[in-house]
Amino acid sequence: MLLASGTAIGIALTGGASAAVSPGTTPAESTSTSAPPATTSPGTPASRCAKIVNQALDSGHDKLAARLHAFCTRPLLRLALVGGEHGQVTFRGKAGPRTVAFERGTVESDNNNTTIQVQAADGTTWTWDITTSTVIRQDGSKVGANALGDGERVFVGGTVANGGNDALLIRIAASS
Repeated sequence: MLLASGTAIGIALTGGASAAVSPGTTPAESTSTSAPPATTSPGTPASRCAKIVNQALDSGHDKLAARLHAFCTRPLLRLALVGGEHGQVTFRGKAGPRTVAFERGTVESDNNNTTIQVQAADGTTWTWDITTSTVIRQDGSKVGANALGDGERVFVGGTVANGGNDALLIRIAASS
């Protein structure tokens, strides 16, 4: 379903996630200016999302289509936009179930850029492994693990593997 109202376009996806994207903002992970038309099996949430992207492309909204495409294809971006303090979600993937975790909070300790402990506002503390696949962003740019320090406000998202949390994305919040 595509809803248009002034400058905002909202999309609703099955699975309980919804978000609004304003053409004046750029999601952190969306760098493309046009989205390729997507094709998937009819009736799946991905095919409904592809239909929305194609409708935006057909109406000449290439930048919006790119942002919607990024939203539809990146589960960590969807989790970052949904809000919340921490949680885990299991998605059905091509190779079987895939569990993704996220946490929004404050870095409590940084262990030589290999792990960080993040404490959410409710006191929950999780340890996250920093791997070679971890992307750390600050002010929209990629930065190294040395940018993380105690007291930094962060959003961390990644996969749950072998009982641990592998950080795939760490977004450092802007200083207030």
